[in-house]
Amino acid sequence: MFAPALLTMSTVVIPLVLSSPTRDCQFGRVGDPAADERALARFEVTVNDYVDLHRRLARAWPPMWFADFEQMESVAAEFRAVLRQARPQAAESSFFTPEVAGLLRFRLATALREQNVNLEAMTLEFEEEAGELHWWTPVVNHAWPGGRSGTYWPVFDALPPLPLELEYRLAGRSLVLLDVNANMVLDSLELALPAVATAR
Repeated sequence: MFAPALLTMSTVVIPLVLSSPTRDCQFGRVGDPAADERALARFEVTVNDYVDLHRRLARAWPPMWFADFEQMESVAAEFRAVLRQARPQAAESSFFTPEVAGLLRFRLATALREQNVNLEAMTLEFEEEAGELHWWTPVVNHAWPGGRSGTYWPVFDALPPLPLELEYRLAGRSLVLLDVNANMVLDSLELALPAVATAR
């Protein structure tokens, strides 16, 4: 995207002074704004590529919103199967790459502190709703358990915006990227939220 700049050097060598990365002392994270922008740009490309695929496949699919929950889930399950077939190489960290993961964890930790969110309530809500499914762990290409929310917290506003087809959700301390219509986990970032003791 950027044309490389060619520097001609004379016999006098001028040392280059590189700006040092910024550090947020509160969280101990060394920040590189340019690297963060590149990571977010790659995340956006990956999201948009997936949504383009989702929309192409959805054009040949019946509407997925029904009054009957069982019927809606049946259609969603069929759509999940089609998406899985179209993405045989889908795997964890395909969206939340290590570079993106570090940035998202930092943004969530910052938002938690700034908004004074009760982190313990956030991490326990999923287990309380899930009941006997409190042990459930998000798995790529698998369904999100029916009746479990985890859908919206104000801290999500600190994360990159998503198209309408996708949502962020929380499962304990994990951040989940979900295909809403297919009710399918696209990626999961473990320990996206800090431990309760370190968030105060």
